[in-house]
Amino acid sequence: MKNIDKNLEYIRNVKVEEINWSKLFGSYSCGIKIGEDIKNNNLLDLKVLKNIENEIEHQSTLWTITPFTMIFLIRQLEKDYGDKKEEYCYILEIYKLIVETLKFTQDEALEENSFDKLEVYEEMKDIFKINLNLEDFEDEEEYIEVFFEEEMTDIRYNSVYYYTDLVVKNGKKTLEEILSKKVNYEDNQIANFINSLLKIL
Repeated sequence: MKNIDKNLEYIRNVKVEEINWSKLFGSYSCGIKIGEDIKNNNLLDLKVLKNIENEIEHQSTLWTITPFTMIFLIRQLEKDYGDKKEEYCYILEIYKLIVETLKFTQDEALEENSFDKLEVYEEMKDIFKINLNLEDFEDEEEYIEVFFEEEMTDIRYNSVYYYTDLVVKNGKKTLEEILSKKVNYEDNQIANFINSLLKIL
């Protein structure tokens, strides 16, 4: 049985260093580079964000790295963006993309049933508990290929969607708090974007 409170506590408090990024996979690579970019506070770099977008969603598919990356993208939204408004807006666009992908999957694959009905790991962090190690392979390409052949089980696949959904819905409070401060920011563009995102969450 899923322990929602325990998983929400994990989402709120997990540190980037506590995640084994090499055990997470995106659409083209394992998660080492994204993990390093998060550790180095590079989430307001447009090139980094474009890479993240390509890795965490591809052709309406989410990957094991998706829910973990979304945790830190949402946390980045809580911070002042300074002169990085374009990058800040790009994070909101990624957020919207993931929410729309979840909705598409729910409508098309689950026939509008809830992700809650899927068989998933009891804890979110079990997603990156795999039996493979990058150092045992000649290159990352072979490592990724074997992962998707042997380790991408139904329960892991289900867990990606369930926990991504949990992360983005938990982030709704963050969006609402940001929106309440937009009077001070005097930024209607961001306020309007957040309002549109809240409508589909």
